[in-house]
Amino acid sequence: MKHSILLAPVFVLLFCYYYSNNSSKISAGDFIFSSFNAQKDDFFSIIILKPLPAKTSIYFTDAEWDGSKFGNDESVMHWQTGDSIIPIATEIHFYSTKKQAKASVGTVDKLLKIARSNEAIFAYTGRKRVPKHFISAVATHKDAYGTLLNTNLKEGTTAITFPQGTYYFELKAKDMDTFKNIRLRNYVYKSINKPISCIQKTIEYQII
Repeated sequence: MKHSILLAPVFVLLFCYYYSNNSSKISAGDFIFSSFNAQKDDFFSIIILKPLPAKTSIYFTDAEWDGSKFGNDESVMHWQTGDSIIPIATEIHFYSTKKQAKASVGTVDKLLKIARSNEAIFAYTGRKRVPKHFISAVATHKDAYGTLLNTNLKEGTTAITFPQGTYYFELKAKDMDTFKNIRLRNYVYKSINKPISCIQKTIEYQII
């Protein structure tokens, strides 16, 4: 019984170290946002552009970034990627993020309530509101980020901004294999905003 009491904290420390160590291998552009829907049960998805290590811990927040910290007035969702490496071109879906969040791969806890206008989502590693490495961001208005200062994200590549009023977008790619082994890619997004209109938006993205 004494051994169990002593081993429990050790196991927790090793578990946290393993996730933290894998998360440190992540950098900007390792995945991008591939869809976003702020209607009803919010959802979004990401496309993996570099193999994502197993047991990686990633946070998503819609809080504004001020150049040094996030605000405390918005939500933070935590995603643990699971026990296997996630290969390039895998699309990960996050469903019902404002009510009962779940992921198509790995597990999530907490909720992410996506606003229907002037919204931004950041993805990063680190701790709940303390980012270590920013990975990607998306916004429906350029001011929704707060700022991209000190994030190492670049608007138009690792931070994708849609017109004001956009509440839905999706990456238009019928064959996910087109994401493999290509250094320079043109991504075409379809977005819907108010008043209702469909916009074809081409994003040029360079893998670093």
